Amino acid sequence: MWKTDDPVARRIHLENPERMLLASFISGLTGNVRKHVRYQSPRNLEQALKLLLQFKKQKNRKSLMRVFILGLETRSDQYHDHRPDIPRER
Repeated sequence: MWKTDDPVARRIHLENPERMLLASFISGLTGNVRKHVRYQSPRNLEQALKLLLQFKKQKNRKSLMRVFILGLETRSDQYHDHRPDIPRER
């Protein structure tokens, strides 16, 4: 099966597809998530996926904090403040 008996050459042949897959995966990412994953230098695809999910989870948390703390959410009529000094939008 192997063209060589050299164990180093065999290891390189086995590792190369994993590296190519990892490089392709990272190059397919965009924006800040790509920077985040590349900066962490994952050794394999599994680590890269974990970093991606971690970044997305963190980004979602920040978005939720922005919505609830800063009040940037879109309110429906049931959540409007009913004080007389604030006109209600219809």
